[in-house]
Amino acid sequence: MFKGSRGDARGQAKEAPDQEAALRRFNAITTQIAAESECDILAFAGAITPKSLDNLKSVLLARSVKRKHLLFILATEGGDAHAAYSIVKRLRGAYSNGELTLMVHSVCASAGTLITIGADALVLADSAELGPLDVQLVKPDDLIAKMSGLTPTKALETLNHQAYACFESMFLRLLRGSGFRITLKTAAEIATRLATGLYEPIYGQIDPFRLGEVARDNAIAQEYGERLDNGNLKPGALERLIEGYPVHEFVIDREEAAQHLFHEVRAPSEIENELLTMLEPLLDGALFDDKIAIEYLCEEPKGADNDSNHAKPAAGASGDGKKDSVAPGLGSSGEASSES
Repeated sequence: MFKGSRGDARGQAKEAPDQEAALRRFNAITTQIAAESECDILAFAGAITPKSLDNLKSVLLARSVKRKHLLFILATEGGDAHAAYSIVKRLRGAYSNGELTLMVHSVCASAGTLITIGADALVLADSAELGPLDVQLVKPDDLIAKMSGLTPTKALETLNHQAYACFESMFLRLLRGSGFRITLKTAAEIATRLATGLYEPIYGQIDPFRLGEVARDNAIAQEYGERLDNGNLKPGALERLIEGYPVHEFVIDREEAAQHLFHEVRAPSEIENELLTMLEPLLDGALFDDKIAIEYLCEEPKGADNDSNHAKPAAGASGDGKKDSVAPGLGSSGEASSES
């Protein structure tokens, strides 16, 4: 739901002294970017869910004529990993002959980070924030708070380390304290009983089925990540995203992404920054209002000959491959936008 962007110049024109000038500037920016990069510009803001996946499918199908490449502007706090995987597959399918460039202005976390793996290149603004891929679990007896899927496994690793350290310490102290008069076997048996007595009650609280569920959920991110990687991930980057960050809220900025995770990462150009500035209140507004907003920001190229991806004309399209009533921009028409 990018409301009234044509009429108010993508959220800035409401305050602008000259709304028409702001609208013309927005159109000039999107037209220039589309022409120079031979790309369509598609914005997505909101949670990644099966419903937003369905909305995206409708938006893609409604696009009668497509350019060769896609610039995908994404703002999301995450969502469903299965839907994220399918979103990338849909975007790649719609632009199979071109490249998928993903642009982030603010937050793109969790399942949003999974989508970034499927892009050929990333454009991250100074304020862009990606996040780790560890699965989020609902805390027991808590309907709201969540914890990282790494918490149970990390807790088990810590417990194993502490239990062994306890055994080792007692074993050595027994030998040294007795002046090595007791045998290794006796010292080991005593240390085992002591360590077991201390840690058995703690181990008894661990639910093996819960650990299995966590391992399975973390494997989902691993498997989808391997399938989506288009060659832009650096060696070991996927494992780092799943297990290498201490908390789910860890901020992955452009520097971190370029240094440790992705090969193709750059800052927005001057004109791309101007576009993101105009879109900022609408992208962030959709997140704040818990809405799903998906829409093309540029007009379709004129004539079917420009369709490098061989898209079929959608219902309501005229014979020359151009929609009957296309108003490019967020919230411009039912065919070009989708909201929940």
